[in-house]
Amino acid sequence: MAMLHSPVGPMSVGFGVREGGGGVGRGSWFGLALLWFGRGIGLLLAIFWGLFFVEHLNAWYLDPKGWPPLWVTAAMVSHGVIILGLAAMLRWTWIGAALTLVGTIGFLAPTIIGGKPAWLMLVNLVPIGLVAMGTLITARRVR
Repeated sequence: MAMLHSPVGPMSVGFGVREGGGGVGRGSWFGLALLWFGRGIGLLLAIFWGLFFVEHLNAWYLDPKGWPPLWVTAAMVSHGVIILGLAAMLRWTWIGAALTLVGTIGFLAPTIIGGKPAWLMLVNLVPIGLVAMGTLITARRVR
């Protein structure tokens, strides 16, 4: 089997056949596919949320009537953390996933308090789940 080096460490790229049984095994193509599919979705979400971020910056902070409520500012900071986390997931998998999770929770809390819950933000959990499953499947224990 060929060995690859990636941000999650060295891994074998086999076709999922283990000794003593079939199925998708550790270090398989399936794990790598999940890992990169999750990262790809994360990148697309970073672009999507980035567009909303710019639009909301214009709507809330360039208005000559004054600054928005505090909950809006807290949500905008969390929104920025989400974008940073989703983009970071491409290189630093677990740091990006942690930032995305913290940012998503931080975004939901002030929007719920402000009376306008943004449940759509839960879509950020999809790339985290895919990256986590892909990493767990492909990771090798170093002894």
